[in-house]
Amino acid sequence: MVKSFAITTPATESLRPDAKGHVEVVFTVTNTTARPIRGMAKAKPMGDTKREWLGIEGETERDFAAGATEQFTVTFDAPITPGPKVETAAPAATKPAAGAPAATGTSAGAPAKKYPFRLDVSSAVVPDEDFTEGPTVTVEVAEKPVIVKAEGGFRWWILLVILGVVLLVGGLVAFLVLRNGGEKKKDGKPTPEASPTPNPTPTHSPKPAESFEGKWVNADSNTGGITRLQIRQNGAQVAVHAFGKCHPTDCDWGQEKGPVVGNSANITWDQGFALVKMVITPQGENLKVVTDTVFNDNRRRMHDEYVFKKEP
Repeated sequence: MVKSFAITTPATESLRPDAKGHVEVVFTVTNTTARPIRGMAKAKPMGDTKREWLGIEGETERDFAAGATEQFTVTFDAPITPGPKVETAAPAATKPAAGAPAATGTSAGAPAKKYPFRLDVSSAVVPDEDFTEGPTVTVEVAEKPVIVKAEGGFRWWILLVILGVVLLVGGLVAFLVLRNGGEKKKDGKPTPEASPTPNPTPTHSPKPAESFEGKWVNADSNTGGITRLQIRQNGAQVAVHAFGKCHPTDCDWGQEKGPVVGNSANITWDQGFALVKMVITPQGENLKVVTDTVFNDNRRRMHDEYVFKKEP
C-alpha cells in the first residue's frame, strides 16, 4: 500500500474538553513524495465517538507541493450529560429511627468516558490505494454527578444565622453607647463635632484596551511567514487564529489563547516539529508581531518581526 503522507500531532495524551464539551486538535500533514499531490482529509471516529461530533476547520481537500506541509484543525464537540445522582450524608446530629439503616452518602466521582478519533488523509486520485491513517487522539469526558441533599436532621445553619444577628445587634448597641459617652461637655456645653472629612472619589483600575480585536493582514503582501491573524479579546485574554504562507492556500495554524501582560499579548503554538512563541504589541493603528521559533531538530532558532494592518 502506498503512503504519500505523514501525519503527526502534539496531542499525545488524553485531552479534557472545556465546559461546553469542545476540543480542538491540530494535525500536521506532510507530502513525503517529490511530486505535487492533492490530498483529502477526513476525521475518523473510533470506539463510542459519534461522527457528528467531529469536524474539520477550513478546506478538507488541498493541494500539496513536493515536500509541503499543511495543518488541519479537527474539532470535537460532545454533549455533556448528567451523571448518576450522588446523595450527601445526613448530619451527624440526626438519630435514625430504631431498626432503620443510617443515612449514608458517597463522594465518588463519575468515571470519565473515553472517545478516540484520528485524522486520515488520502490521495484525491487513488484514495483506496494511497491513504495514511493518523495517530489516535483520545478525549476523556467525565459525567457531572447530580448532587442530592439528604433530608432530615438538625439544621445547624439556623443557629449560625441567629448568632450572627445577635452579634450584629450587640455591636451596633455598643457603638451607639460609646459614641454618646464620648461626647464630653466643655464649659457646660457639648463639644461640637468636627466636620467629617469627605471620602475621596474611588478610582478603578483601567480595563485593558480592546486594541487587539479584529482581523489583521500582514503589511508585506510578499511575506513568506505569517500572513493573517484573527484575534478575539476578552479583557486580559486573547484568542489568536493564525495563518502562514503556503501554496496555493495559506496554512491554518489553528487557534491558541494567551494573556495580555502590560501592553503585549503572548501566545505559544506547539506545532510538533517546532515551538513558536509570539508577542503582539499595538503600534498606533497597527500591530507589531514578533515570533521566535525553536525547532526540535538541529535547525537554528528563527526570529521574525512583522507589521499587521487591520482589515477594513
